[in-house]
Amino acid sequence: MENLLSLQKDFYEQQETIRTQVKEIERLMEIVKSNSDTNVELLTELTLNGGGAGGKVVKTSKPKPTYNKEGDNKIQQLELANRVEQSKKVLPNTCLPVANKTICLPNFICIGTMKSGTTFLDYYLQKHPQVAKHTKKEIWFFNSFYSYGVEWYANHFEPVLNFDNQKLIGESTPFYINNPNTAARMFVTLKNVKMILMLRDPVDRALSQYYFSIKWLERNKSQPLNYTFEEMITQEIEVIDTCVRGNQKYHEQFQQRKLDELNGDVDEEEEWDVINPFYQPHTDKNWTFYKECSRCEKCWPTGNILHTSGHPTFGMVAKSLYWEQLDHWLNFFPLDQFLIVRYEDLHVKPEKVLREVEEFLGLPAHNYGDFIPKNAVPHEKMDPKMEKLLTDYFRPHNEKLYKLLNRDMGWRR
Repeated sequence: MENLLSLQKDFYEQQETIRTQVKEIERLMEIVKSNSDTNVELLTELTLNGGGAGGKVVKTSKPKPTYNKEGDNKIQQLELANRVEQSKKVLPNTCLPVANKTICLPNFICIGTMKSGTTFLDYYLQKHPQVAKHTKKEIWFFNSFYSYGVEWYANHFEPVLNFDNQKLIGESTPFYINNPNTAARMFVTLKNVKMILMLRDPVDRALSQYYFSIKWLERNKSQPLNYTFEEMITQEIEVIDTCVRGNQKYHEQFQQRKLDELNGDVDEEEEWDVINPFYQPHTDKNWTFYKECSRCEKCWPTGNILHTSGHPTFGMVAKSLYWEQLDHWLNFFPLDQFLIVRYEDLHVKPEKVLREVEEFLGLPAHNYGDFIPKNAVPHEKMDPKMEKLLTDYFRPHNEKLYKLLNRDMGWRR
């Protein structure tokens, strides 16, 4: 009887040893699955000495790590992160079921800027075999047609037929960057989208927009643009100084006033008589092309440099104030989701720029053939006085951009 009890005790001890060993193996295998960097080291730790009931885990390299509850949570988080990354590889686009079908949205968008090579870049990316075709370059979804819904948006792209080898989906609407609504809308719709931002010397970009507008009005049989470049630029600068800078200055003064009141630096009987020009009519000013800006909210609804106008003649100065536009977008997206492309580089070495774009998007290199300018409009040289005026005007804004990007764009100084 004693021998039987002894054998039973040994059997239970052996079972417990096996259970402990199995649990240890399972724990180590979970670590292997959740952290690929330690796969090799951990696999060598899964060597059993002798197997059977008396087997033990033998460490052949580093000592076996000991994890507390917090460590186990980190392991689970790593495993979940790996699952998400794997799903991105399988389904790289934002895809969702709508009306018994699956629609897929862009995973890259060229958001601006106007007259900075967006047509050229879009034309050649559409030649890449791993990029889905779209119905047109500028869809204007996030600035003008957001209320139409994502299914309307998805219908502008080549449908996804094979989820094992999806093409990248993209579009190019250069008015996205300067619109006050697009960043927030894009964030809630396509949080992980990659964005390409084309930038050009702001002086050259403004002049190019002026001549493009003349041709655009002719092509669309609209009333011609009966204003010189100088008239339009000087008027817009005055409007911006009043409606945007004046509004910003007012709020700075108001905040300072509140601070002075808290510190007891203001006489209680002293009245606050500063007027915000944003809410005042400006019918006394000789604004001809920008006459609608006599009510500031008509042109600058948010009180800053961003505006909703998609008309090509509007905002020749505002669209060249890149720092303020990008600074707004950084409230929603990290800088590493943007690829900043100089128009000047695209003009001189397009093949190199397209390689950078391919690398940013994770596309294989493609031979695009000969490069031909797209949507280019010939124009006269700028008057030297106007060139100096705009160079001086944009200089502090450019310097802010250079500092933000940690990159000198090499434009006029």
